[in-house]
Amino acid sequence: MASSTPPTHEPVELASFGGDGSLAAAGWVQRVNPARNDELVGRVSTVDTDGVDATVRCAQDAFGSWSVTPPAERAEALLAAADAVAASAGHNAPLLARELGKIVADCEGEMGFAAAYLRHAVEAWQRVGASRDVDDELGRLRVLQVPFGVCVAIVPWNAPLILSILKVAPALVSGNTIVVKPSPLAPLAVTQSLAAIAALLPPGVLSVLHGDAEVGEALVGHQLVRKVAFTGGGAVARSVAATAARNVTPVVLELGGNDAAVLLDDAPFGEELYERLVWGTFLTSGQVCMAAKRLYVPESRAGEFIEGYRAAADRLLVMGDPLDPEVTIGPMASAGQRDHVLRLLDDARRVRLFEQIQTLQRHTRFMLVHAATASLDGPSPFVFAAPRRLVVAEASGRGATEAYACIKSLAALGIGSLHVAVASARHRADAKAFFQ
Repeated sequence: MASSTPPTHEPVELASFGGDGSLAAAGWVQRVNPARNDELVGRVSTVDTDGVDATVRCAQDAFGSWSVTPPAERAEALLAAADAVAASAGHNAPLLARELGKIVADCEGEMGFAAAYLRHAVEAWQRVGASRDVDDELGRLRVLQVPFGVCVAIVPWNAPLILSILKVAPALVSGNTIVVKPSPLAPLAVTQSLAAIAALLPPGVLSVLHGDAEVGEALVGHQLVRKVAFTGGGAVARSVAATAARNVTPVVLELGGNDAAVLLDDAPFGEELYERLVWGTFLTSGQVCMAAKRLYVPESRAGEFIEGYRAAADRLLVMGDPLDPEVTIGPMASAGQRDHVLRLLDDARRVRLFEQIQTLQRHTRFMLVHAATASLDGPSPFVFAAPRRLVVAEASGRGATEAYACIKSLAALGIGSLHVAVASARHRADAKAFFQ
């Protein structure tokens, strides 16, 4: 684990904004550095349902003029916004690293992606946004591109700016206005970045609101909202869909996964493959929806795979303060995330894991690779779940080997056939048994 002397930072104080500026504070959301739990990174003001209503109505008023603004003028404003996001990266990337625990290089990548995607949205709209006429032997057809109106974006914490800009950029370039509700686990850098964009747009075109579930429900259920885009978990998605359904508001839901990677026996087992799998599993400390949670490996190559994967993890994974350029894996975003992982490991240690292995062995022959973690005696045992050892538990019960591994629970299952591997990967029961 890498360590360094913590730099001194003054806490930032930000506000929800919409319409002509900042909104009255109904409360505050504070963020403590998950790598150093004695450091207050900052706080941002929340709104109540009255603030939601006022913001949406301002967004509706702004829609009237923004939607008829010539596309070239909208494009010019958004290209300037892309430059503003890029220019603010030097400040906002370290801020994101401190509030979320994501390594600073990845945070810089978020800022770069946001600027690039704004430019891409402008270019794409120039290709697909114009209305057109189709005149052929079947008749004449006029295709019109018409903006929805006020849109709402609810985004999670693990890639807050990326997942915001994927919603904000297409909405704005096509003439919509949008209200963004970030996660309370990563509210600061995304607010500052979106504020830099909003400053270059007419008032009310882009707003950011913070608050609890009641605020989210008021946003989604507002009678003037015409489109909702949500990224997050299934439980909240059901609530979002049910609330939007009351007004028959269109909803886009981007949800999580319990992803499996299946390796065939002729795969190019080697350093490049192992390194890609390590990063594919443990990017953002494994706290991303597309991270590989299960690896299915041909039984004949399971031993080779485990040795190579273990060596790659040893070589690549350096845990510590996310501002340290040598660190490649930061803390988990919250104590709740850490405690969830530790509960999984406690369940496994209570022998039930081995009972399930023996039960499943009757249906498929496999080897389970399980990542065991423990709290670190580091700068913050409060949130770190340490990559201490990789326990390779053979179904025969002949023992285990240990190596450094990673934060999240991981399974590498040595499978006898591709058919069984695909069937197991598609069947969620084995995933639930070990990883929920």
